[in-house]
Amino acid sequence: MTALAIGIVLGVFVAPGLWWCGGAVLLMRALLWRWPSWRLLALCLLAGVAWGSVAVQQGLAGWLPPELAGADITVTGTIRDLPERQVLGPGRERWRFVLRVEASPHWPGRHLVRLNWYDAPQPLAAGDHLQLRVRLQAPRGRVNEGSADGARLDMARGIDASGTVRALIAHQPARAGVAPLREAIGQVVAGTLGQARPAGRVLPALIAADRRALTDADWQLLQQTGTAHLMAISGLHITLVAGMIWWLVRAALTPWARGWRLTPAQWAVWPALLSALGYAALAGFALPTQRACLMSLVALLAIRWRLRWRTGTALLCAALAVLLPDPLAALDNGFWLSFGAVALLVWLARGGDTSLWRVQWLLSFGLGAFSAWLFSAWGLAAPLANLVAVPVFTLVIVPLALVGALLPGAQGVWWLAALLVDLCWQGLEHLAAWQPLLPPPASLAAALAVLLACLLVCRPPGPWPRWWVPLLLLPWCWPAGAPLAEGDFDLVVFDVGQGQALAIRTRRHLVLYDLGPGWAGGNAGEQVLRPWLLKQRRPVTLAFISHGDSDHAGGLPGLDGLLPAQGLYSSDERPPSGTRRCLRGQYWSLDGVSLEVLWPTPALPLVQRNNRSCVVRVRGRGGTVLLTGDITRPVEYRLAAWGDLSPVTVLQVPHHGSATSSSYALLRATQPRWAFASAGHANRFGHPAQNVRARYAALGVPLLVSSETGMIVFSLHGSHNPAPLLWRARYPRPWRPQAAATQHTP
Repeated sequence: MTALAIGIVLGVFVAPGLWWCGGAVLLMRALLWRWPSWRLLALCLLAGVAWGSVAVQQGLAGWLPPELAGADITVTGTIRDLPERQVLGPGRERWRFVLRVEASPHWPGRHLVRLNWYDAPQPLAAGDHLQLRVRLQAPRGRVNEGSADGARLDMARGIDASGTVRALIAHQPARAGVAPLREAIGQVVAGTLGQARPAGRVLPALIAADRRALTDADWQLLQQTGTAHLMAISGLHITLVAGMIWWLVRAALTPWARGWRLTPAQWAVWPALLSALGYAALAGFALPTQRACLMSLVALLAIRWRLRWRTGTALLCAALAVLLPDPLAALDNGFWLSFGAVALLVWLARGGDTSLWRVQWLLSFGLGAFSAWLFSAWGLAAPLANLVAVPVFTLVIVPLALVGALLPGAQGVWWLAALLVDLCWQGLEHLAAWQPLLPPPASLAAALAVLLACLLVCRPPGPWPRWWVPLLLLPWCWPAGAPLAEGDFDLVVFDVGQGQALAIRTRRHLVLYDLGPGWAGGNAGEQVLRPWLLKQRRPVTLAFISHGDSDHAGGLPGLDGLLPAQGLYSSDERPPSGTRRCLRGQYWSLDGVSLEVLWPTPALPLVQRNNRSCVVRVRGRGGTVLLTGDITRPVEYRLAAWGDLSPVTVLQVPHHGSATSSSYALLRATQPRWAFASAGHANRFGHPAQNVRARYAALGVPLLVSSETGMIVFSLHGSHNPAPLLWRARYPRPWRPQAAATQHTP
């Protein structure tokens, strides 16, 4: 069974083609000729790889066909989960929801589509039946080091396309069912307790997985204290509810059980299973609840048929129960966190010591290191917070919340649950204010090393000496990337969609140039730059916002606490608070790398905002980079006429490759070996313009586009400058299409 599970995971993440499978079969046949006892193991491994690969190909086949991308099509379906409403401003709002497409004249089959609907004519609710005209794109995530891959998560959750609603054709409100019940529970709790207090936002999440009222500040507090898992109805909550029902029914049946063929423990399995299914239905049967139900099912059926499995065998059976019907579940981070937590508890129990401090140490620091590598949030107070919050939430608050929701006239118990939630929330706020945040591991290997160190600390002394623990913690202290010499630097171009965010990495410093776009409900600073910066182990010494457009400055709110207090520069007429004016002649030297501002000059009044962009030249031992922001041809002509432009190694294509920039005067003066443009996939501006692409191609300059390549890293190290590292090509995945443009080394 272990080989089968490993094979499925390999098949999902690698998705080998027929040639790979054929070569593996021949190799296995040759090996098994010599070691026939491994035959079953090898067959299970190959079967798992094949099954995982088939699931990936089926998932890709369900994605929106390329010919329908950007076109208006008609779809008919039902809102699957609780829709989210967000107020964007006076008279403006946005609804976000997942539509289960049941019919479409343009796109056959059944699909899940994630939609945004701006200024919808009427409120939406889970279960509503809609006929819409929509404009869709196939899943395509931003590919960066250290941040989530949206396309992978979409594939794990069965999302086949995303887009916007263009028009409403028909709307039939939801009728009776679980979806309207979930909506009603959230409204009743909000009306009873109010959303101003934490309990009014938390209890709907615990009862019906309605997390829409939780604010960004709430999530930040939960992540910093390591308690965000309490808001997900998954293994902890469902197993608790099933276990409590099983214990209560068994206790009630025990006095009457004389002469029964089945024991009370066996009879209690069925009510416990029904309660688990009911709680999962109330939570909308999301992926975490499905996994939790399957794990509970395996455990309860083992009790029913008196199967004396080892705990590890039961856990493996539960994993296969999840992976066999849905191999793509392995792409979801929650799969690894759920089964990882249970596996660690099983391992600890085998050692004979399951004291609370060992459990919290192992989960908060050991598994917490893996979680921090994924989500970049790790707090020192997590063991203490969980030591109190987990038993209070699971043993008291969740049962009280469910009793108040399911029993008529029992809503009064919500006030007791609310009191406990508010008290816990105050405690978490005090812990968050006191605790120092730990830097996340820079790599998966470093996270696993921290986990191994925690295992050595928690288990009784064994064959592995505990003096290994400090050695295992060393990789956690290492920064991401190779060490740099004096005068060397890396230029990092982030894939942030239609916007720009760059970083200069020297031996001991970081410099940011533009902070990426902002959008409703988030920004590139929080989702892309912050996770990467926290893993660098270097301070941000300088930061430039080339100009005030939101696609360059929108990420500023997400970088609170990471930017220098006196080193933020902008050329905008109304710069953000705390910034200094970016002006021609400014100069810095960091670790032998010089940075010089070439534009703007205070002597010339500028009307167009794009032409006020900071133009910065970066020079080191290994080459020169020219960063141009969104300047247009008039500024390019003036810089060329002043003699400020000289040959460079890397040129940032001005204004994302707009037809208003990249003049021949700029290209002849700079003679770049490489050029890059930060632009979004299928953006509405057509960046980079076709005539601009042709201009660079005619001069023999390779033009890299961030939406096609993913994150780009130019390593300018001494006399040896290898070709840039392109993230999509360096780390290929089945759900990541390769760049369509030709790339070559000059």
